Amino acid sequence: MYRSEPIVAPEDVCLDFIIESPCLIRINYPAINIGFRLFEHVRWEFEKVDQPWKYDCMFNMLPFQGHILFDELDAFRESWYRMVGDRDIGRKVASVSLDPLTAERFETYKVLFPTRVFRLFHTVTDAYAWLNGDM
Repeated sequence: MYRSEPIVAPEDVCLDFIIESPCLIRINYPAINIGFRLFEHVRWEFEKVDQPWKYDCMFNMLPFQGHILFDELDAFRESWYRMVGDRDIGRKVASVSLDPLTAERFETYKVLFPTRVFRLFHTVTDAYAWLNGDM
């Protein structure tokens, strides 16, 4: 049996974390997830933000081809609540994905982060409209 080596190494993968306005952070997932602990990187970026609880978030997962382990997401949840507590009540989280698995797991995000309001979208345009109160 032959198996090629990954073309992209973990150090070549990066997260696109953008503070777009005083109340919105957009996080573009990398296209692949080879040995890249996505939510560990998300946590590192949020730790640099002054008062992260004041931001709505858009998680753009459209290019993403990978799997996020529940343990990784749960570790992020724990660090988030140590950092934020319940100061983010009512802040919005728009997730953008066409992946059926993301849709299946979406209720989990709502349970893990009950202080936030979540919606799943198929386009970035619709996510922005909801975040801006246009829909």
